[in-house]
Order: sequence, then C-alpha cells, then structure tokens
Amino acid sequence: MIRFLVDEDEVWTVPKCIEIYKLELTGLEDQHLLRSCRNISDEKAPVLKLMTEAGIRTIDAFTYLADEVGGLENVGFSKRDA
Repeated sequence: MIRFLVDEDEVWTVPKCIEIYKLELTGLEDQHLLRSCRNISDEKAPVLKLMTEAGIRTIDAFTYLADEVGGLENVGFSKRDA
C-alpha cells in the first residue's frame, strides 16, 4: 500500500508506504461485481432496450440475458446497471 500527497507547489511525497499488506484481491468469480469491470456491451444494450420498450420488465430482460450467457457473472454488468 502506498499513499501519495501533492503539496501546493505540486511536489509529490510518499508519507506512507507499507510493503507487506494483507488485502486480498478479488477472485475471478467476483470480478463482475467491480465497477471497473462492468459495462453494457454494444450487443446487449439494444436487446435490453427493445425488451423494455416491448413492455418486458428490466429485471426480466436482465435475467433473460443472464440465462443466455450462462450466468450472472458472464453478463458483464449488474442488475442496477441495466
């Protein structure tokens, strides 16, 4: 873990550096929950839009996509993103 500070003269300093840090990284099975790993692809966005415009609830459209790609972890975004 490292912490940086920038003073008024734009000089960077390192006030804290811990070389041994016991923070576990996210496993592959949970990466789809990270904001940086989530996005609605160009293929899935139109499907969601057409389904909701046809009167299908967003949650049902999301569930359909999850079933099509083999599970929630393979959709690429969360229910909230949808």
